[in-house]
Amino acid sequence: MLRAVATLVLGISLPAAALAEPVSPWVRDGGAALRLIAGEQPVAGPLRAGIEIRLDSGWKTYWRSPGQSGVPARFDWSASRNLAAVEVLWPLPSRFQDQEGTTVGYKGTVVLPLRVTPRDPAEPVRLAGTVSYAICETLCVPAMADVALDLDRAGGVDPLAAAQLTGFEARVPERGVLAATGEFGIAGVTRDDKGNRVRLTVDVQAPREGGGVDLFAAPVEDDLWVGVPVVRERDESGRSRWSVVLSGQVAGRSVDLVAVAGRRAISVPIALDGLAATP
Repeated sequence: MLRAVATLVLGISLPAAALAEPVSPWVRDGGAALRLIAGEQPVAGPLRAGIEIRLDSGWKTYWRSPGQSGVPARFDWSASRNLAAVEVLWPLPSRFQDQEGTTVGYKGTVVLPLRVTPRDPAEPVRLAGTVSYAICETLCVPAMADVALDLDRAGGVDPLAAAQLTGFEARVPERGVLAATGEFGIAGVTRDDKGNRVRLTVDVQAPREGGGVDLFAAPVEDDLWVGVPVVRERDESGRSRWSVVLSGQVAGRSVDLVAVAGRRAISVPIALDGLAATP
């Protein structure tokens, strides 16, 4: 009896942050499981968290621009408390070839890092909501997880989960601008309109040290569809030329172009209005 009373008193007297778990429970749906994780928190600025997805062998999920099939994840954080904003960061994906064509996404385990801005910086955040995403083995099926996690600057962390988060944060492309002559990155973008279809021609410059490059593209706004970039030509200087097909609402929209060389990746936002015509 005394032990039960002591436990009850201890539970009441501890602050909420001391009782908070550093990870949420796994939520399984079909060939995947999903949870929220927390990282070491900075003394100021957005809090660090992540959506960890573990996919069964043979299954995949999709990047923010999934390619010729699939759909990207959607996030509803309306059940949260003390939340001003959540920014979802997307680590570099892989290309997959299947019966539907080329798709872009992840296999195995992926963490989507989150930057969580509190409404009141002095108070903890209850991050709670629904993640709706697609998973695919041979056919794409919808998956969903209702998840919640308390985030506090003084809260503890799960060392393995925090290390996972840090590793995937390092795989998020850095923000950049059009590359200077001879520098790695997006060297130039032009636009060609044909009816309801718009095609971008994108020049990518390889690093000075050489090596192969890749290009990914994603819409900034949801009402624009962006195809998988296709390489058209390469030259001995390390420059490659790519085609990216767009459809949907183009006026006033932007596209993120992500140039990749080894472990380096640079993301450049491109406003579509005013782009020069393809020569």
